[in-house]
Amino acid sequence: MKTKIFFLYLFLSFVAISYAQQLSVNRKAGVRASYNANKFWDNWFAQAGIGGQFLFAEDVMNVPFSTSEITFIPTFALGKWIRPWIGLRAKVEGGALHSFHDEDHTSMQKDFYYDGHLDLMVSVTNFFWKYDPKRKYDFVAYGGAGYYSRKESTQLIPAYGINTYNDAKSNLSFHAGLSFEYRLNKNMGFYVDIAGLLADDYFNRIKQARRFDGVLSTTVGITFYFGNTYFYPGNQCSML
Repeated sequence: MKTKIFFLYLFLSFVAISYAQQLSVNRKAGVRASYNANKFWDNWFAQAGIGGQFLFAEDVMNVPFSTSEITFIPTFALGKWIRPWIGLRAKVEGGALHSFHDEDHTSMQKDFYYDGHLDLMVSVTNFFWKYDPKRKYDFVAYGGAGYYSRKESTQLIPAYGINTYNDAKSNLSFHAGLSFEYRLNKNMGFYVDIAGLLADDYFNRIKQARRFDGVLSTTVGITFYFGNTYFYPGNQCSML
């Protein structure tokens, strides 16, 4: 009888030690913690936002700022978190861009573009701190590349005379940004995003000594979460 009790004690001790070791792994922060691979349809999200954008190109820094240079930008995105700290997202955006080439703001240049890109997202919060599925907020840094398309224009730019770059133009674009996200409930949240776009010097139809043109935007929007929205520590399973 004592032998059975002794072996039962050893077995329970082994289980307790193994469980404690598992907990110690799961309590580690960020990339040091292990998680079960999520299913394909888990941890997806969709985003829709609106905001303002500003073009950085020829003469922009040499003339006084005008609120007319801030234009409306809509954004749409679909993404998936692969781990609590890393994910992928496809995003599209666009709109009209305004710029001036004289101090009196008499010659406004107008262009229209749209852009699509794929981003690698890193949750700064879950990268450096322990993952907590009940945490409401998250800071996300991202970067990626895509392709923009600028519409053809017949507008003459007075400051530059006849412009030979009015044809429609498409080329690579590069993106980076920071986003603050706040989860309202299991399936919905909102976000504030600051993003930068870098494109070639033809982006605004004018080519000078600059190597790149750019767009800075700030947007706010709503996030919708789909499927199972949690991650489970290694060797644990979802009960949903």
